[in-house]
Amino acid sequence: MSFLLEPSSQRGMICFMEERDRRVAYHEAGHVVAHFYFRSVVDLQFEYVTIEPDREEGSAGHVKLIPSGRGIQPDLFDFTLDDEMNEEACGMTQRELEARMSILLAGEAATYVLDGRRDEHGTGREEWSGDYAGCMEFLERLFWVEDEAEATGNRAAHAYMEALFWRMAFTFEMSAWRNKLDRIAESLLKKRKLSAAECHSIYTAA
Repeated sequence: MSFLLEPSSQRGMICFMEERDRRVAYHEAGHVVAHFYFRSVVDLQFEYVTIEPDREEGSAGHVKLIPSGRGIQPDLFDFTLDDEMNEEACGMTQRELEARMSILLAGEAATYVLDGRRDEHGTGREEWSGDYAGCMEFLERLFWVEDEAEATGNRAAHAYMEALFWRMAFTFEMSAWRNKLDRIAESLLKKRKLSAAECHSIYTAA
């Protein structure tokens, strides 16, 4: 049995899908721009970016990363150490740690710059999903994160994550970086998928 929408409903559905695709394109473009922005700090490589949904993973779009095998070695990252000591003891500097989290948060920062909307995340574990949940690998090594949402460690982790989010949003609002973001997002909307090489070409030309 086929189901036909009325013309007005069809127009509404088309507008909804176009808006959804635009937000997804900006979200993924945000990750891409952040990858290049932080390339002098962290060596993360990716194969491609797409706004095609992945139903198995439950994602509206994604950046296909190339595994690096690099991560923090001990269970706890110590803010009191300087960066040389952090790298020796933990396998990662604080600058690299912040860069990795900023790349994760750059998607939502980009959509916020696009339309002023964002998902609100509280201090509880159950409220951290998607890219925010990806930050947990790092946050749990920085703070004593507990199941109790209002625990001091949870509040500190959330505040730290918010600071990184707003730093990325501020960066994308600067004309030079907004231009790079717009160019990659618009290219994604046209082609649906871009290789890392195509992204780099657009990024450097913008």
